[in-house]
Amino acid sequence: MVNRGHEMRLNKESFNAIKNKKRTIEIRLFDEKRKSIKINDIIKFNLMDYSDSFEVKVIGLMRFKNLNDLFNNINSNNADSIDNIKSFYTEDEIKKYGLLGIVVERI
Repeated sequence: MVNRGHEMRLNKESFNAIKNKKRTIEIRLFDEKRKSIKINDIIKFNLMDYSDSFEVKVIGLMRFKNLNDLFNNINSNNADSIDNIKSFYTEDEIKKYGLLGIVVERI
C-alpha cells in the first residue's frame, strides 16, 4: 500500500525541533485538509522559504477540543507554546475545528 503524502511548511524553530528529534508532535487545526491525515502517511516538512525539507512518518494522531485540552494532555516539550498556536489560528477557528496532534518519527 502506498502511503498518502502531505506537505506542510514550518517556521525555523519548529522545523529544527522536529528535524533534530527534540519534538515529535506537530499541532495543526483539525480542518478539512488535516482530516485526510492517517497513521502511516508520509509528511514532507518544508522550511517556510522551501530552502530545506525532510520527511516523517505519522505514527499517531491525537484530537484536542481546545488549547487547555491540548496542554493538559501533552508534555510541554512536545508542543508549541499557546502563543505560537494563537499566532496561526484564532480562538474561533480552534473552537470550530479543534486541534490535531500529529505524532511523527523521522524517516
